[in-house]
Amino acid sequence: MAGPDTALLVVDVQRDILKGKGGPEALAALERTVERIAALQDRARRRGFPVIHVQHDGELGHRLERGTPGW
Repeated sequence: MAGPDTALLVVDVQRDILKGKGGPEALAALERTVERIAALQDRARRRGFPVIHVQHDGELGHRLERGTPGW
């Protein structure tokens, strides 16, 4: 049950976090996970709960460089 101190915390869910890792099954599982997280975020926002994102900021040229498509 959600109380007044409820929030959704999403940690390190960047698109390229698993780039080049695993095969088609792993990528399909990742996409399903991203879809589930998106649905949770939508649900939390509709209920007025804060959604907090924490993610890795890669250095210039890193696959997780801030502002890039994989970030």
